[in-house]
Amino acid sequence: MDITKITERKHTHPVADFAKILAICAAQGILLTNTRCIPLPVKIASSALLFYMGLTGKLPFITLLRRLNENHGQLNCKVEAIIRQRPDRVFAYLRDFTNLTKHFSWVKSVSPLNGTYSGWHVEADLLGVTAKWDFFIVKERDNEFLGWSTANDTVFYNSGKFEVHPGRSPEETRLEFVFSYTPPAGKFGKSVIQPFHALVEDYVAGYIQEVGRLLENGHDEVTDMVE
Repeated sequence: MDITKITERKHTHPVADFAKILAICAAQGILLTNTRCIPLPVKIASSALLFYMGLTGKLPFITLLRRLNENHGQLNCKVEAIIRQRPDRVFAYLRDFTNLTKHFSWVKSVSPLNGTYSGWHVEADLLGVTAKWDFFIVKERDNEFLGWSTANDTVFYNSGKFEVHPGRSPEETRLEFVFSYTPPAGKFGKSVIQPFHALVEDYVAGYIQEVGRLLENGHDEVTDMVE
């Protein structure tokens, strides 16, 4: 399986719930940064807030954070991969979001909302704190394209899409996968998370690599999803 990682940034909506996981790393990074451009009181205050978010899973000033999530840069992770499996099998595996539990130990369950497959409910264990959120399929072309998004008022708004294209043979697929997120707290949050964006990119690329290996080895199990 050949895989390529591409970095993009868009100026639209956006973000991801794993910001809690990054919060502690970001706090440590701020404290260890040896620069005079950030006043010491600002470093201490911002690090304390990030440590609080990471350790407790609680987000203070929720309403403010939601408002600040609007109208600032979206961070994107784009991965392209060649998978030696039929396009319909690749699409079906990615379309079944319950498979996320196979690749992320912190994702405890993924279930359809209201018994349908147009929306999904996720429960995760982040730093010992249970986190829950919903996301919805916003556009789909069977065996070709799927786009999803969390609700607009989600504190950690995130969205994404994947497209499958025929490869050079019937048993090969060219996959394009995009995951987009917006750090909370507006431009300040983005500036804090930006240095760690490469880690998020590597995480997403690793997920696609795992999916490709599993599909190529024929170990995929696909749920028959009928509305």
